[in-house]
Amino acid sequence: MKRFRISLILCCLALVTSFSACKDKEQYPDRKNEEEKEIDLRKAAEQGDAEAQFDLGLCYYKGIGGVLDMAEAAKWFRRAAEQGLAPAQFNLGSCYEKGHGVEKNASEAAKWYRKAAEQGLDRAQNNLGLCYRSGMGMEQDLEEAVKWFRRAAELGFAPAQFNLALCYESGVGVERDLTEAAKWYRKAADQGIEQAKKALDKLEMSY
Repeated sequence: MKRFRISLILCCLALVTSFSACKDKEQYPDRKNEEEKEIDLRKAAEQGDAEAQFDLGLCYYKGIGGVLDMAEAAKWFRRAAEQGLAPAQFNLGSCYEKGHGVEKNASEAAKWYRKAAEQGLDRAQNNLGLCYRSGMGMEQDLEEAVKWFRRAAELGFAPAQFNLALCYESGVGVERDLTEAAKWYRKAADQGIEQAKKALDKLEMSY
């Protein structure tokens, strides 16, 4: 079980910032200053633009523009998430998991991770796997955990590759297979996951 504690630490991921127009100076090239960009972003968000709502949530979450407000961040993530924007769904799930701007709620965290995961967002698939692995916000199901780790791993998401390797090495949720474990450790290691490099070295020494 020690290895799975490592994986949980490894996968405390930062929020998705894939749209992040609030940080992108090229996003509004015709604007004269940051204040005008902020006004435009807020206007778009208030008019229902999901990506603008997501970006505005990021601004509040990170304190970009001088205002750090987790409750406002969660509010705007929710508006975008309810429109089906997967990165916002993931971020809202993260807010519920960590209690950032909302009361901690494991069931809500798992719910929003699932919505994003079902849209193919790799880190959401990985986090949903962690929820199934630990029983966070749902009944523990190790086979489901492996299924979601595999989906994210096959998309090339390194933490999920590491977690899938752990499952194969430990025989958790899947038949123990050290060859498969080594394969997925190697994929994660090739992407710079130090824990995977160490685990692969240790595994190869045991052959």
